[in-house]
Amino acid sequence: MSDDKKKGARESGPLIKLKRLLVLLVALSVVICVAVVWAQVAKDGPGIKSPSSTSGGRYQLFQGQYTVNAAGTPFKEIGVFKINTETGQVWVYQEGRTKSGEFYKKWEAVGN
Repeated sequence: MSDDKKKGARESGPLIKLKRLLVLLVALSVVICVAVVWAQVAKDGPGIKSPSSTSGGRYQLFQGQYTVNAAGTPFKEIGVFKINTETGQVWVYQEGRTKSGEFYKKWEAVGN
């Protein structure tokens, strides 16, 4: 072998070791980051919680469909409901105009 080929072979040995060391350090850094995140989530729980998994306030709002019997003809309406989670009382939000033309907005208690 010529001296140039031997010299190139010797230089590539340390270069390969350096690349292997760099890959090992990157892999170790990733493992440490994953371990830290895993420990944090295990300790505190996930950072983002769905609304159903959190304890809400006393009143909860829901959208739903209900049937109205107007002049003997039933039809479906979509409305917003307010529920008192302590007592179970339910209200439906209503807005419209009275016979005299006045505009109203109110929560109407839903009868059981």
